[in-house]
Amino acid sequence: MLRCLGQILGFMLLATLVIWIPCAVYVLVSWDYMSKENTYTQLDREFYEKLRPLVIPAFLQAQINGADDGSDTERNLTLLREAINNTDADVWDNISADLVSIDRVQEQFETNAVVAVEYFNDKREYFDVTFDSATLRETLNGPQGSQAIVQMMDSWDNCSPSQETEVNDYLAGTADSIPFCQPRNPTAQQALQQNLQGYMNLLADSLPDQFILRNEITNHQTSTLKEVDQSFEEVRKGVLFFDRLLPLAGLVPLMLFALLVMVAVRSFKDFFLWGGLTLAISGLFVFIPLFAWLSNLVSSPQAITTNPLQQLAGDAIIAFQRSIAQDMLGPLGVLGIGMLILGVMGIVIAAVVRGPEDEPEQQMFYLTPNPNMGYPQGPMMPPPTQTLGSTPAPRPTPPPVPRPVTPPPAPKPPTDSQESNIVVDFGDDKTITPSDSNPFKDEAGQA
Repeated sequence: MLRCLGQILGFMLLATLVIWIPCAVYVLVSWDYMSKENTYTQLDREFYEKLRPLVIPAFLQAQINGADDGSDTERNLTLLREAINNTDADVWDNISADLVSIDRVQEQFETNAVVAVEYFNDKREYFDVTFDSATLRETLNGPQGSQAIVQMMDSWDNCSPSQETEVNDYLAGTADSIPFCQPRNPTAQQALQQNLQGYMNLLADSLPDQFILRNEITNHQTSTLKEVDQSFEEVRKGVLFFDRLLPLAGLVPLMLFALLVMVAVRSFKDFFLWGGLTLAISGLFVFIPLFAWLSNLVSSPQAITTNPLQQLAGDAIIAFQRSIAQDMLGPLGVLGIGMLILGVMGIVIAAVVRGPEDEPEQQMFYLTPNPNMGYPQGPMMPPPTQTLGSTPAPRPTPPPVPRPVTPPPAPKPPTDSQESNIVVDFGDDKTITPSDSNPFKDEAGQA
């Protein structure tokens, strides 16, 4: 019963181990790479090509959040954002290539990534993430900004008659939104282009020379700079606590395996068997997901949304994964294969090693009366019937019967023919010796 219970607990601990170990491996390896500065300074060029189209929408969204609710600035910038969202992703990618320098994007990203890593590693006092926007402001106010509006409108479909009416209503000031299409009327087309160009100039004028994240959050929210710093500090404390707690992810499997040894292992054979199963299955779970990850990284990203900017964000994330995969997949693959090999070796050793010999079956002896013994015999009990596969029930041994005590033999009197060396002295100068053949007589001569 206890052995069966130990096996059940062993399988429960084994299931916990094979789930915990792969998760711990991925978390430890990922956290190690994410917390290093050189991880963000050695990214591929593809990542910055996917990140570049998101720069202008990010600044645009920040200015919308900072504008007063219901103001003309918020309404006009929101319309510009919707116009960008309704532009094809490939077209906006080409437009961004003319407006934003990829070298500038890479420089800004690496600088701020290092600042963020140093801050969360408790090497900086403040979260000093800063973006230089002066160059972008000049570009949006120049001819490149005007050309961007033209390219956006050329990518739209032609307006239908009902959409043409909506565009005219918007230009007349009687509507707040427009259908994003190319007007057939050249006058309406020119007016709409001028309005969108004005919104682009409005975005450029609202951009500061240097975009400091802490200050922008303070300006957009009803909070002081000290409160913003405290909120970042709370996040850093959580990150540091997680970093200090992370080594326990490697100690928990040791504790669970120690419990597994206590409840299920009874010999070296069991030790190698349970240990081999744990390592083999865990290594398989570590190694197999890498194939899915590799297939996702090698294949071209699929469209996950109809929003072009969200699609570009998804492409940027996949590009980031591809950049760090070359450093992460190596250790993960080696670790998974190593665990799988060690696990198989343990199972093979368990199959070769002899297990503990089974305890010999206890032999039962039955005491039967001896016919030569001098005590009454009781009736013999017939042996119990046995069925196939059953163990005979032990019969109690009868208590021993005491044997009668034999008295010692009585001494025999000496005969006349025997000679004795006994001498009796009566103290009256009379001595009797065995040499006298006559019987003892008294003074009267009587025997």
